[in-house]
Amino acid sequence: MNIEDLLRETFSEMAYEQAPPPPDRFLRPRPARWHAGGLVLAAAAAVAVLSVGSFVVVQQAFPNGRHATGTSEAAPVVRPVAEMWPEAVRVVPKQLPNGQAFTPVLYLDKRSLLVRTGKGTSRDATVLWSYDLASGTAKQLVDFLPPPDTTYTSPVVMGDGYLAWWTISGARTSSVKGIWVVPATGGVASKIATSGRGFPRPAESVVVPSSVLAMRGVDTLAIAEGKVVWSDAGGGGVFTMPFGGEVPQRMPGTETLTLLRWPWAYPSGSSSSDITSVHNLKTGEVRTGPVDASLRCSITWCLGHQAGTRRRDGSGAHEMPGKQTLGPLLPALDRFAFLCVDTYRLVLYDMATRRGGDLGITVGQAMKAKVHFFRGDEVAERMMSLISYEAGGRQVVVDLTAIK
Repeated sequence: MNIEDLLRETFSEMAYEQAPPPPDRFLRPRPARWHAGGLVLAAAAAVAVLSVGSFVVVQQAFPNGRHATGTSEAAPVVRPVAEMWPEAVRVVPKQLPNGQAFTPVLYLDKRSLLVRTGKGTSRDATVLWSYDLASGTAKQLVDFLPPPDTTYTSPVVMGDGYLAWWTISGARTSSVKGIWVVPATGGVASKIATSGRGFPRPAESVVVPSSVLAMRGVDTLAIAEGKVVWSDAGGGGVFTMPFGGEVPQRMPGTETLTLLRWPWAYPSGSSSSDITSVHNLKTGEVRTGPVDASLRCSITWCLGHQAGTRRRDGSGAHEMPGKQTLGPLLPALDRFAFLCVDTYRLVLYDMATRRGGDLGITVGQAMKAKVHFFRGDEVAERMMSLISYEAGGRQVVVDLTAIK
């Protein structure tokens, strides 16, 4: 069976599913109005209702970011994600050839996935595999046993031929953080950085809760320019370290900044709802605005109320299909949002191209823990490069980086 037939069969098996109860667990309440650069998106706007397959999409149409008048553009049809972005969607089994259930983590390259087996809990061993998409075979890369008393093991990031993650262990008042690296081709993970009490604290001007200082976990971890790059929870600067391990070096001028997504950082102490500026650590560029409590902005794109979106500079304001956003507080990869349409279907929406793809699952299925992208981890959600979920007895994998 080729990939087209497999996708068609998988999504057709989900068509009969009925809408679940109201998705209160995942919905973020929104005020009645959304203000964006003087543009008021209100209930008086034209509303287009479209029947799409077995569900209905409601979208308020604002052509070219302006309030609709007597004539408005038709709201776009939200097609199945595999039809909208066929180059980004793959269907894989739920188990490896050895019978172990696995979770997709990221793409190692166009032909293979990095997948994880194991319970996925902090104290248990995690085994990482390379899964060949063409042959369905798997090769074990890493067998990682966290240190004793580990309370958290982070998701894996990749760059420059390496994989990296971090752990935190011990009591809240004396926790120890470790940053681990291993070649993407496999091997034994090496701890290149360890810190506990006495690690550089945030600048005095940064207000950080004492509970955060006690844990001192990593906020954002990345690999760039041959080094591991990270910021600690609560701020304190952006640090770098070679793969071989040395003393962490704080990048000059970052004492009051926290890494958002390399090479961008934001003022430490900010929450996801008030990142009013972002700073490029390579070029020195600073992007400011908007000062609007109703917007949550990443580097380029902002999420607003009433499923509205716009760029940080105020351009590109428009309404997205549906009435609610779910999942990440900030746009995933700075451009993607997850929407709930009226019949509780989940839609992946690309703010940059104004296109959406129906994931073929409902919020009710998400409540049953069949999806792997509502993790409750804000950093992991905004950094994720793929999403995966169970459907029709298989796993659907959507590569966000392949969507152009």
